Amino acid sequence: MMNSSRDQRKIMAILRAALMAAIILLASKAYSQPDPKVAAQSTQLLMDSSHNSHFSDNQNSSSSSSTSPSSSSPSSSSPSSSSSYSPSSSSSTAMFVIGDSSVDCGENTLLYPLLHQNLSLFPCTNGSHSSLIPYFLAEKMGLPEIPTFYEQNGTIEGILNGLNYGSAQAAILSSQSGPSFQSLNQQLRQAFETIQLLQLQLGQAKADQFIKSSIFYMSLGKDDYINYFFPDNSSSSSSSLSSSLAYPDGEAFSRLVVDEMTQALRDLYDQGARKVVAMGVLPLGCAPRVVVNWYFAKGRKSSERRCVGEINEVILEHNRELSE
Repeated sequence: MMNSSRDQRKIMAILRAALMAAIILLASKAYSQPDPKVAAQSTQLLMDSSHNSHFSDNQNSSSSSSTSPSSSSPSSSSPSSSSSYSPSSSSSTAMFVIGDSSVDCGENTLLYPLLHQNLSLFPCTNGSHSSLIPYFLAEKMGLPEIPTFYEQNGTIEGILNGLNYGSAQAAILSSQSGPSFQSLNQQLRQAFETIQLLQLQLGQAKADQFIKSSIFYMSLGKDDYINYFFPDNSSSSSSSLSSSLAYPDGEAFSRLVVDEMTQALRDLYDQGARKVVAMGVLPLGCAPRVVVNWYFAKGRKSSERRCVGEINEVILEHNRELSE
């Protein structure tokens, strides 16, 4: 019973840390912010059940109290062309998503449209997209529905509603992502190409305002740790085994992962993004797949299986470092 209570406390601590790790980078309206770290103040995403909520700037970085959302809701009509788009600094205009299977059900690939047509595979975004957090947030905030990166045709009209660059089993570290999945760096390159297209089509001033008012949602990390703890089962087993050998201490590996994520946040800031949400990792040690693999490797009986505290401790450290 004591072990069960201790596991429950650890799980609750990880959940709290994961929520706190939802960082929103909101800089001042001037572009002369001296250091991206100054702008990386943690704020809370507040949602009003009777109104569409907004991301609010944290006006006092030393205050621990949360800011209240704007009472006015974003416009429900999305811009249809570069000529009709007029930037507004009072609301969020679109959402751009970077992540793993927490934001993608596997349809965001070049081959998926062919498979979808021939095999009648319906992605989870058809009718049930609100089950994924970024789609749920976009709906509640009154933002346009987010198309996937490979659905857009390269025109300005195709990206003004935002884009989802997410790829199932993507990892923060490029070496941890399998060959069929887009790593964090690959998704960042796609996002930067999108920003360049916006600048060419809208002009520098309008594009900068559009990017500044858009939300960049990032959710990755779980596959880095799955590949780290189970390198033999990884899609990139050789590089995952190398990571396990190079970083025998899980906390040292978590610092490497968080440093890479932090650099991605800085890169987005340098490209003009001012509203960035970085999600933490949920208690991976309680995932059924992880529990089965862990205790199978240890030769434990099924009756002895419970959440893996060793893995959850590393995940908790990841979320702590990400929230700092």
